[in-house]
Amino acid sequence: MNGSIPNGRTFLTLIPTTAGRRRLIAVAIAVTAGFLHVELARPLAMSLGAPAYAQGAPGERALAIVVVPRKAGDETAAMVVRGVLRGVADRMVGQGVGRAPVSPVDNPAPIAEIEGLVRQGAQAMTDARWSDALDLYRRAENQLATVLPLAPRALITRVYKGLGLSLQQNRRQMQAKEMIRRAVLLWPGQKQSEYAYNLETKNLFLQIQREVVDSPTGALMIETSDPGAEVFVDFEFRGFSPIQVKGLTTGDHLVAVYLDGFNAEARFVTVRGAAEERVDFMMAEAMNAPDVRDGVKPILRQATKGTVAQAEADRLARAVKASDLLVAQAFIEAGSIVVEGVFGRDGRYEVIREKLPQSGELPAKAEALLVRLVGVETGPDTAQGALDAPTVVLPGSGGPAMLDLSEVGDDVMIDPNSPIFRDTGKKDKQFNVVKKWWFWTALAVGVGAIAGVTYWGVTSTRSDEGGGATGRLNITVNGVR
Repeated sequence: MNGSIPNGRTFLTLIPTTAGRRRLIAVAIAVTAGFLHVELARPLAMSLGAPAYAQGAPGERALAIVVVPRKAGDETAAMVVRGVLRGVADRMVGQGVGRAPVSPVDNPAPIAEIEGLVRQGAQAMTDARWSDALDLYRRAENQLATVLPLAPRALITRVYKGLGLSLQQNRRQMQAKEMIRRAVLLWPGQKQSEYAYNLETKNLFLQIQREVVDSPTGALMIETSDPGAEVFVDFEFRGFSPIQVKGLTTGDHLVAVYLDGFNAEARFVTVRGAAEERVDFMMAEAMNAPDVRDGVKPILRQATKGTVAQAEADRLARAVKASDLLVAQAFIEAGSIVVEGVFGRDGRYEVIREKLPQSGELPAKAEALLVRLVGVETGPDTAQGALDAPTVVLPGSGGPAMLDLSEVGDDVMIDPNSPIFRDTGKKDKQFNVVKKWWFWTALAVGVGAIAGVTYWGVTSTRSDEGGGATGRLNITVNGVR
């Protein structure tokens, strides 16, 4: 193995790209797992998440991390350190630090414009203007395609959630299910109350959620024209290309790949649950690749002497649009992985040299290093919580009203158009339906009828099975249970 790459891409990787040696990187990763004494995918998965790129908001910082091998034979050490550090950085996004696009895309649509379309689409759904909502979300999806590898996870999920719901309300059921399934896989922590614009939209979410749980699984074989790219499936880090990813539910999954000096790539791939699906990405050199390539070498050369190449560091930071810059080389020395280079923020740099253990403590030690340098703590995986506020839309005569379900639970739907709730316009503003004798009479009769029908239906269908009826009926109105 020599120390150069065709086309002069020495700063990217030292692994040859010929087809006969393409799987060498997989062997190297296996060796790394051995000397870490752990299953590599597990500690990395704990610390890695899909890139959360800074969007240039006021006060927001953009962190660029470039880690290269010092010499031939150090490729795997550099790959692991780079992956862990970038994963730590991605968990700082909640503290105002995003990843600067070392792997950019050409001619991306502005994220702010897509977010604006999504906000308008959400308001249109609240107002039950489903045709308008569908048009807005389609426009958002078209713009999203230009920046899909770099867009925030929540934004992508909201686009497909809104697209699915508006398609359903425009009677395009098959397309709607596909879009909602994408949203559910991208953000697993969503709640049914987030989809309760009406009973149809709520039930669609519940149906897809059950189908995902019961779905068979399949596998993807993901390769890139230049190996060693970081591979993410549904925003979860899976390793470096080429790689086989197993245990994926059937349906569309978002596959994204990132490699320094090349444009980031992402697309939805369908898993069918039978034969392994093959996914190939043709990596194209990024426009900023020459600037990165020319900047890294002198920075590292000076760092080994204990000094900072100020002009080159500033030039590289501008090339990747970074406020914070970490450039380092990784190599193995005396049983440790050494990280040596330069870190700086807003033009003020320092030389760093840190030893990381070749053990399961490596992710934690790497995280502590980056937290110390950047000065920002990491956050949790937000995708396991709710995506949006838990509200439902109530289609009342005076326009839609919003009800916060945090008090009454996730399984309540109330129809304000029912005669028992209808306001004649003559009642006192403090009118409380719960205080009226006819409310309780009607409620008792209704519950009795429901209980009778439920008992008859359950016993008649289950008598042959020898099982009794079980369950619970909860009615919560105006705070009374």
